Amino acid sequence: MRITAYILLISLCWISLALSQGWDRTTVYDDLPGPIQVVAADFRGGTGPDVVTTAWGHANAECGKVVLAYNYSNGGWTEVVVDAGMDHAAGLAFGDIDGINGKLDFVASNLTPTGSIKWYTYVSDMLSTNTIASNLNQPLGLAVEDVDGDDDGDVFAAIYGEGEVVMYRNDDASQNDWETLVIDDDLPYPYAVALGHLDLDAYIDLVVTTTHLGVWDSEGVYIYHGTASGNPPFESTPETVYEQIDPATLKSPRSVRIGKLNPQDNFNDLLISFAGESGPAIRSTFGFVAFLAYEDGGNILWNEFPISSNDARDTWLTDFYGTTALDFAATTLRGHQVQMFVSIPNWPYVNGPFTIGNCPLGKGIAVEDITASSKKDIVAACYGEGQCTYMYSYMMMLIRLEQ
Repeated sequence: MRITAYILLISLCWISLALSQGWDRTTVYDDLPGPIQVVAADFRGGTGPDVVTTAWGHANAECGKVVLAYNYSNGGWTEVVVDAGMDHAAGLAFGDIDGINGKLDFVASNLTPTGSIKWYTYVSDMLSTNTIASNLNQPLGLAVEDVDGDDDGDVFAAIYGEGEVVMYRNDDASQNDWETLVIDDDLPYPYAVALGHLDLDAYIDLVVTTTHLGVWDSEGVYIYHGTASGNPPFESTPETVYEQIDPATLKSPRSVRIGKLNPQDNFNDLLISFAGESGPAIRSTFGFVAFLAYEDGGNILWNEFPISSNDARDTWLTDFYGTTALDFAATTLRGHQVQMFVSIPNWPYVNGPFTIGNCPLGKGIAVEDITASSKKDIVAACYGEGQCTYMYSYMMMLIRLEQ
């Protein structure tokens, strides 16, 4: 009883802290045709965080594009169409790819049977666009990470339609020289990818989620462990963290984030969003699963902790309140919301969801100090609905107010 009361007391305190924080909303774009993913970082160098979005274009492929907004000043944004030719633009990630000018770069993919993966970078204040790979069968999830230690970011992709997980090794980004390395050519319907340290060695590991959109016949979460050598430097057979093939119990894993959810150990954990769809039925109460790592006999194993939400789509791990535990923000598709979940030091206890704002058909989400206020802001892509010509869709920014 004493332990239970202690945890409840902490929980109530954290609820009070979360609810005391005010939020306001500023519209970044109001005319995007179906925004899918969003990232926020300093892409132009020394100018403060910018916002980049992939816009699907809905049924009209001509509307698909990649858009950047910059120069936050008195609530105003300047919009730049980075690439107007990315029909059904979907995947998006960022990192330092060229390693030469101190600026962050971003990569995007478009989910078509002849899709591309492109790299965008600012050089001398001019935007440069380069194609990493083309004629791909529905490239989707992307990630950037320097896994070979040469200070150039390598690009990882889930090729959804081909059932492949691919590493594009950055041999010389200045010459747009990429080596294509297939990590797995037989993983049905890979959706999202993420990289981080997930075992007890010094090598970076790769996490992949799989979901068969619209069919729901199989799904899973897999780890390709990094190795000291090899080309690519990953084990060919993945570790299965979660796998489901029963159509009656599918949960549809989508985004994956890596971070230390449990401050009581030094292991990275996994946070997976689950859409909760199963055939024609919608289990809208399902949300997230935290897979918490623990050591047993020199091996890392995983404990599964469901966290309820409403048709979760994307999430972003961060420390909103300066504690030892990571919190996270999230979007929901059918819930039409941006939510926050506040961790307390005794994981797996988490408070939430707290509704931050409305977001019609929420998709991608990112967190960054946009306003240089030393507080974390949330940027969310709200897909909306309808055709390109009259689509009701927008991206919104939710800005933290002073307490």
